[in-house]
Amino acid sequence: MVSLSIPPYVNWNNVKRVAKMAPYYWGDGMVTHQDALEKLVRGTKDASGKYVGGRGFKNFGQSLRESFLETEKAYNGVMAKEGGFFKYVGNTLKKFPSEVSSAWKAGGATATSAGKSALWGSIKGAGSAIGKRLPLIGSLIYAATQIPNIFAATKDGGLVSGGAELLKTGAKITGFTAGMAIGQAICPIPIVGGILGGMVGEWLTGLIVGKSYTEQKEEIQQETAQNMQQQGGFDTGSTNPFSQGVDPQQLQMLQEMVARDPRFRSA
Repeated sequence: MVSLSIPPYVNWNNVKRVAKMAPYYWGDGMVTHQDALEKLVRGTKDASGKYVGGRGFKNFGQSLRESFLETEKAYNGVMAKEGGFFKYVGNTLKKFPSEVSSAWKAGGATATSAGKSALWGSIKGAGSAIGKRLPLIGSLIYAATQIPNIFAATKDGGLVSGGAELLKTGAKITGFTAGMAIGQAICPIPIVGGILGGMVGEWLTGLIVGKSYTEQKEEIQQETAQNMQQQGGFDTGSTNPFSQGVDPQQLQMLQEMVARDPRFRSA
């Protein structure tokens, strides 16, 4: 029998540490982790632009752990300065327009002094400023898209169900940003590594936390509709794998919902 050995640093205490700084990780923390891991794995750039001094993928787990500790250290410093996560997010968003404006002007000035296009220099400067805050902005946008799902789960299943969906959303955002950081740190192609890593991270997190309440409900409705068309009645769960564990009241609600939909009425 094959036995799996769990690294000693994967324990409940460390899980709580990750969860505590997850919101910060969605923003600056991701960049901090990426830079720290990139330095350990790929090294630093020399005068010719080549990476030197990196460990490569030897003892990658140790490099990942050390880069996380660097991120946690940065998190503690930021929270001590900002006074809490919500103040940090508010101050970050408040400073964002001025950061883009300053980067636009600085980029144009630098390009002009080098005899290059001021417009292109400004665009590059502003793009760099936007890219720095993109993880936080993207995370907030994703969280906003999940509000209807969380509301529906709370309405149908109570605070416990809504809280579970809230945790799922946070976990998926963290999985995506962690994947971005790791992917970009080890991939030499800008942006590509981050996107691919983020997709893998979100996919793996989805396997752990499961599908959202809305996705599960839609699957039950689709399976119910198929059963009604094939059997001329409502499947109570004997052949419907998605209805397992759904109480009779929920099944009755779905039956009435499907019955009112003209698309599912027999001709």
